Amino acid sequence: MLRCFKLIAASLLGLALLLTAQPGTAATGAAEDVVAAFHERLIEVWRQSDTLTPQQRYQRLEPAVRAAFDLESMIRVATGPAWAGADERQRADLQEAFTRFTVANYVDRFTGYSGQRFETVAVKAGPRDLVTVEARIVRPRHDSVPLSYVLSPGRNGPQVVDVIFKGVSEVAVRRSDYRSLLRQGGPALLSRRLNEQARTLLGGEIPAGG
Repeated sequence: MLRCFKLIAASLLGLALLLTAQPGTAATGAAEDVVAAFHERLIEVWRQSDTLTPQQRYQRLEPAVRAAFDLESMIRVATGPAWAGADERQRADLQEAFTRFTVANYVDRFTGYSGQRFETVAVKAGPRDLVTVEARIVRPRHDSVPLSYVLSPGRNGPQVVDVIFKGVSEVAVRRSDYRSLLRQGGPALLSRRLNEQARTLLGGEIPAGG
């Protein structure tokens, strides 16, 4: 009888461990898939950087950026108290301007393709259900460039809430950059500047719908 109870207890313990491990495994797997899908699209557009205009690359990248990134969360953290004090229209304008800037920034950064590829190095579960996907850009004849994506769970699955590039948080950099603009002119000024920066990065107008 004692042996029977021990077997049952061991089985229940094993089941409990399995059940508690599965969500973490599922979360890390889903996060890795999000980053992989974004990298796949980014590489595809990068390879065509010599044949497509910046506006064409923007149109191809925009859906992938919107799908992979929690842009509302990123601009909310980057603007801090200004977001809390903004009305619904100001928040919507900020989010759209930040989205345009983010897409345009990827268009500007990833030009001149010469055999580079993305490689996932590790996927780590963290506090508050966050998952970090560590990756690197492998460059022929040059050192690899490390970058990490921090993903948070959402209603429709995990999305990127920060990018760590060469050890620096992109959201932290944006928060520092935006502080003085927000003091000068609030959300309206920041939205205007983000749209201007997006047009500068694209060397022209933002595509319709972007």
